[in-house]
Amino acid sequence: MFIFLFSAANFPPLFTGPGSLYATVGQRSELVFNVTDDKGVINVLVPGGLPTVSTLVRSPKSPNTVEYTFTWDVQDMTDVALSFQATDELEATSVYNVQVSECVCVVGFQLQEG
Repeated sequence: MFIFLFSAANFPPLFTGPGSLYATVGQRSELVFNVTDDKGVINVLVPGGLPTVSTLVRSPKSPNTVEYTFTWDVQDMTDVALSFQATDELEATSVYNVQVSECVCVVGFQLQEG
């Protein structure tokens, strides 16, 4: 008789949200994303820190999902890289990179990139 013991695999947290953020100097930009993990405990940090005049607010949505709202009062678009890192209680880690593009103006309700 054989007895096999299997441990459940631990997968890294899963980010869901937009892949880009359009921002305009002098305006407020907002990015909302979710992080889900089967272990239910998720810590999110911003490697390199948040841009000046910005916040990251955590709002639990379920035992396994947390919604984050990143709000940024854009003052400078120089060297902006936006990245979030999530780690679960078993140290599985994932990274969410957001492409930040400068939005110069609005023409006919369509964003025009700078």
